[in-house]
Amino acid sequence: MLNDLSTPDNPQAQNVAEIIQITRPDFLALLAFDFDESGQALELFQENYLAQSQNGADPITYPYTYVFSSNTGVLSGVDFNNDENVALPLDAFGFGFFPGQFAFAILSKYEILEEEIRTCQNFRWVDM
Repeated sequence: MLNDLSTPDNPQAQNVAEIIQITRPDFLALLAFDFDESGQALELFQENYLAQSQNGADPITYPYTYVFSSNTGVLSGVDFNNDENVALPLDAFGFGFFPGQFAFAILSKYEILEEEIRTCQNFRWVDM
């Protein structure tokens, strides 16, 4: 994803950015946005796509962001699919070829109260 977002010419990112620029939401959840702990991918998306006009739409900025880790692509150590091989992606806690695939990020025009964010990442299915 870092490679795709490091230049301003990725068609998929351009299309997503244009929709965001046209609709101009105050708060936005980007789903299936791969997790990178540094937040660099989200910074690149903002710099190279949201801050640049897409097809004449006004650029938009989000001063507050938060990137979420996920269970996707985290190997469970259990052979969930019974193929006698514990391997990604089918034996991960959440389907994924690498840790953090299909995670998500939040962009907001308003402050995000990070200390109040809760996660169900460690919630056991048996306790549902």
